[in-house]
Parts: sequence; structure tokens; C-alpha cells
Amino acid sequence: MKDILGILLLMVGSFGAGIIVAGRISNKAVLKLIMRYGGIDGGHHKMWVLDQIVRLLTGDKYKDWVREYCDGEDGPCTYSWDIGIAP
Repeated sequence: MKDILGILLLMVGSFGAGIIVAGRISNKAVLKLIMRYGGIDGGHHKMWVLDQIVRLLTGDKYKDWVREYCDGEDGPCTYSWDIGIAP
């Protein structure tokens, strides 16, 4: 989480102070992450962006979120979560 937040702090520049508002990641910070990396070609890079956003939004509950995402009609491994590849 700290590495992702550090990258995000470097990315957002002048409005970096608005990244964490009332203990939560701001919408502006998430949108900046999407703006910076979301247009990079390759589904694997876009999946990395989604994974980074999930990590930012879930914090310490990331593994719980992934576990819930993977649960489905056929049990706990119905679906898989791909962390992608950093651009």
C-alpha cells in the first residue's frame, strides 16, 4: 500500500495533499491514476491499473476483496483475479 501511495503522490503533483481525505483515498487521486496509466496499450497493463485502484480503495482488506471476487456459483475458486503487469 505504501508503494502505491508513494507512486500516486508523485503522480498527482500539485494536488497531492488531496489524496487522502478523512482517512480515505480521494476520487481525484483514483481518477489521476486512471488518467496516467489507463490508456497504456495492453490488457495486462489495464488490469494492473484496476488492481492498483482496488488496492488503494480496499487497503488492508485487499485479500478479503479478492477472495470475495473469486467466490462464485462453483465455490471459492470460480473466478480468478489477475494483478496485471506494471507498465
